Amino acid sequence: MVSWLRQMRTNFGFPFLWLIVFIYFIQ
Repeated sequence: MVSWLRQMRTNFGFPFLWLIVFIYFIQ
């Protein structure tokens, strides 16, 4: 999971993944 998060952050260069996680948790 951590590796995936690091890979996503490296690819986007922006914490877009955290936005998705935030939306997922507030549902």
